Amino acid sequence: MKTIRVKELVDRWGDYEDVSYASRVLEWDQETYLPEGGATARGTQIAALAGIAHEKLVSKEFRAALKTVEKRKGLTPKERAMVREARRDHLRAARIPEALVRDIALAESTGLTAWRKAYQTNHWRGFAGNLAEIVRLKKRVADCVGYDKVPYDAHLDVYEPGATVAQLDPILAELKEATMPLVRAIARSKRRPNMRVVRGKFPQEAQLEYGRWIVEQMGFDMDNGRIDLTTHPFCTSFDPRDVRLTTRVDETDLRVCLFSILHEAGHGIYEQGIDPAIVRTPIGQAVSLGIHESQSRMWENVVGRSRGFWKRYLPPLQKRFPAMKSVKLDDFHFAVNEVTPSFIRTEADEVTYNLHVILRYEIEKDLFAGKIKTGDLPAIWNAKMKSFLGITPPTHSKGVLQDVHWAMGLFGYFPTYSLGNLYGAQLWDRAKMDLPRLESGIAQGKLLPLRDWLRKHVHAPGRTYDAATLLKRATGQSLAVQPFMTYVTEKFGALYDLD
Repeated sequence: MKTIRVKELVDRWGDYEDVSYASRVLEWDQETYLPEGGATARGTQIAALAGIAHEKLVSKEFRAALKTVEKRKGLTPKERAMVREARRDHLRAARIPEALVRDIALAESTGLTAWRKAYQTNHWRGFAGNLAEIVRLKKRVADCVGYDKVPYDAHLDVYEPGATVAQLDPILAELKEATMPLVRAIARSKRRPNMRVVRGKFPQEAQLEYGRWIVEQMGFDMDNGRIDLTTHPFCTSFDPRDVRLTTRVDETDLRVCLFSILHEAGHGIYEQGIDPAIVRTPIGQAVSLGIHESQSRMWENVVGRSRGFWKRYLPPLQKRFPAMKSVKLDDFHFAVNEVTPSFIRTEADEVTYNLHVILRYEIEKDLFAGKIKTGDLPAIWNAKMKSFLGITPPTHSKGVLQDVHWAMGLFGYFPTYSLGNLYGAQLWDRAKMDLPRLESGIAQGKLLPLRDWLRKHVHAPGRTYDAATLLKRATGQSLAVQPFMTYVTEKFGALYDLD
């Protein structure tokens, strides 16, 4: 969308975005194929590109183009949105010195390598120093950018624009308070799934082939995407025609690879669904990570762990893995919805998952408030796990070292996972209203109606609207905890025979 009114601004934005995506390609490679010996050089390369991208976004030419467009009359709603988002990103970047941007990029790249080694060897001290440096630099960013009440707000705003601790505290407190009784009720239930139906010997390539087939059924275009292996699964996009999914495989447990692929494909479908007319403009991106997570969590859990989904997709799975031929649908459905306290967030069930997120949110808040230090994190992590879930991680790799986010400087990211669950429940409820045959269709393998509904109401607009407006336009509602709690209470109440 390069109209005369906004063409210069969009062109300069495109130059900035091209450099940013070039850096993202290097980061994807670092997480997938980079030889261990290339880590140091990769850090300096990423830092150099981060500096160049920052320079383009804060340049006097970009600022001049922005000011020129801001003075023009008769802008369309999309053009006004482009100006709004370009201004927002430009002003934030302009407050951060380029030298600090480069320092952070280098610290994060180095930290990622240190984290991976620490994670693999369960050696907290091998990463603790890197993390302390990243936190120090991120606190400087908060000081540069500014905030109304607490430094953490400056980082929340990156991933969920407009979000603050004051806004999130009551939402997450309500979610936590509503979740704990459900966890306890399920723990008291005598019903338990037979987990042998999802465990056995499942060769890696066969799992990946099945995963590729499933995501194509969902509407992910493999001609414009790919799937690779990594330590911590993620999705990244350089363009709607180049979207990369990653996963990891456990050859003894089907759920690890299968549901990480479903999750990342939800992200990928969002990226592929952005309106081509706004790609390479300031609004050609996802509106927020909370909305992004609503897509991945919906496909992974609401759809991917439903009985209807497996009514259609269990038989092909059994054909690929003949040892499963005697597995019954209800047993498989129950097994993929097992609720039990666990150490790993990415493998947590729908009920306990938000407690993992809230744990991280509370730690990050206190870290940026200066209430705790990075050296204290293992003990604090374990204490909160005991308090929230009644279990203590046996190793750091199953505890404080399990996530890649802090190594990448992604402070403020974690709460978007829970926001995604809340957004997703509301979007799902509305989709069912608009598509009365949605659930029966999914049981027949008709997944594209949901993909198309989401593309229209969530994906295509990009950043044309903020998250709150997008949700209201799509569902007629504001963000709320109750729709999600109704969904999990009804689903797991039936599975576990709760009163």
